[in-house]
Amino acid sequence: MKLEPGLYILSERSTFRGERCLYLKVYKLDRQIRYEINGGLPGYADKYGLLPLEGFKVVARLAKRPTALKGKTTVTWEDEKGRVFEQSCTDIQVLRNLFKEYPEVAKAIGSKKWK
Repeated sequence: MKLEPGLYILSERSTFRGERCLYLKVYKLDRQIRYEINGGLPGYADKYGLLPLEGFKVVARLAKRPTALKGKTTVTWEDEKGRVFEQSCTDIQVLRNLFKEYPEVAKAIGSKKWK
C-alpha cells in the first residue's frame, strides 16, 4: 500500500476482539518513507514506497489528532511457571501502585525505575 506522509486510522480484524482501530503515522526521514503503528517501532517502505500493511485497512486520513475520551491500560505478564496474569486500569495511579507493590512486573516490561 502506498500512502502520502500523514496520520491515518487503520482497522485490524481480530477473531478475538472484533475490529480495532490503530493510528498509522507515515513520514519521510533521510529520503526514506517510514511508518509507525500506535507509536511503536518504525517500519520502512520498500524501494517502491509501498508499506507492508497486510491485514490492515485504511479507514481515514486525519487532518488532526482526535480527542481521546476514554483510556484503559492492560498489563499482562507471565511468571516462572507459565501462569499468565493481567491487570487492567483506567487510572494511572492504579498502574503506579501495581509497579510499586510488584516491582518484578515493572522490571518484566522494561522499567528501570522500580527495583
